[in-house]
Amino acid sequence: MISKPKLYLSLSILAFILLFLGIVKSFFAVTLFGVSFDFIWIPTALLVFFMPLLNCVEIIKNTDEINILYWIGLLLNVVCMVFLLRHLGISIL
Repeated sequence: MISKPKLYLSLSILAFILLFLGIVKSFFAVTLFGVSFDFIWIPTALLVFFMPLLNCVEIIKNTDEINILYWIGLLLNVVCMVFLLRHLGISIL
């Protein structure tokens, strides 16, 4: 059985890979609420925006342990968020 820190880190890496696949390659389009976008953006956006919340909860919950895998996952998710916002043309500064 895989431990929770390794699972969260692997999901963060998966989000990173899906993000770059979505940026580089085009997949089949889905129309939802009148907006057409590639199918890969659904799981990518869910992972990119929810994984930092899960990582932060685990970091706050486990203050007595060293949480290096959670911190690496959180850093990777913040980088993914910046790349996703830049790709979508949303300025953060």
